[in-house]
Amino acid sequence: MVTTSFRGGGAEFVALTWAGWLASQGHTVGLATTTVHDDGVAPDRVTHIPLEGDSTLATVRALRAAVKGRFDVILSLQSLPNLVSLAAARGLRHVAVVISERNITSRENEPLRLPERVRRAVALRWYRRADMAIAVSHAVGAELVSAYRVPADRVVVVPNPAGQRAEARGTRETSAQPDGVLRLALPMRLVPQKRVNLAVDAAAVLRARGIDARLLCFTTESGMADLAAHAEASGVPVESPGWVDDWAAATPAGSVVVLPSYREGFGNILVEAAQAGFPSVAVSNSFGVGDALVPGLSGQFALVGTADALADAVESAARVDMTRARDWGRRFSTNESGRLLTDALSSAIHRMDAPHFGLRERDFA
Repeated sequence: MVTTSFRGGGAEFVALTWAGWLASQGHTVGLATTTVHDDGVAPDRVTHIPLEGDSTLATVRALRAAVKGRFDVILSLQSLPNLVSLAAARGLRHVAVVISERNITSRENEPLRLPERVRRAVALRWYRRADMAIAVSHAVGAELVSAYRVPADRVVVVPNPAGQRAEARGTRETSAQPDGVLRLALPMRLVPQKRVNLAVDAAAVLRARGIDARLLCFTTESGMADLAAHAEASGVPVESPGWVDDWAAATPAGSVVVLPSYREGFGNILVEAAQAGFPSVAVSNSFGVGDALVPGLSGQFALVGTADALADAVESAARVDMTRARDWGRRFSTNESGRLLTDALSSAIHRMDAPHFGLRERDFA
């Protein structure tokens, strides 16, 4: 498996979870990281393979040397690891390559830095060489086919193991608290994509409707100062306990989890919320969230990304009966995710070994 590092975000969490699960099933797993001097700890029975190098070419060579003759398949997560893996596997006829895209890469009017533009241009030519592509959601899968021209029969959707923390925690009741406060929980990085100020504006709308809405923000990032300033100007109280790994365990009952992003590949926190008994809200046109939230079952969609629409969705979500959400959430259990991942890896290896006039299909690309 190839990922950027042991820490960072949802993709890194998924990589560690999948690596640990595969090793627990008796598979030989090496976890390669492209970040130099990563000081994280690999899961039990997983070998850490640091791809030391001062350039992308050196990283490719290090991965090729680590894989050759030792592994049957490379599974990479995110764009740079995907491209490094595809380059490293060139000419290795007995190593299948499975790439995994974790986000919607179309960014509308967002400016792209030069390295991002280069990676996207290369990915547009190389992604279709993969033996299999795993999408985190159906929206991401559709983009792999439409934008990157990956054949549809080589794209599968494997659910994220977003239920790992819930499995460790167990179940809990989340009936409303007697203090009458409606907390909008924000367990996320404060980056422009998340539009956290929209959650502030929605809370202000709710307060204008006579609801004691407050924000509960789990983060340690510098953007917290800007959020706090906007909330103060809007008259919205904010609680900020810092980042907590199991944020759901630290969230008071009766809260609603809000993900106001304008673009999401999936939305792990929506599934984590459902499995902890919290309803959640996301914006319908952020697309990837359609796999992570079921309206009326685990929360509600805001039709558009406005404060009024988000406030309406929060009020609706707060009334959702969450008793059936855990049954739906089993799709995202570690075992179910791992089972489907194993099937996808096996399919990729079978495709690689299938005769194609003596050559592999990607050799023609």
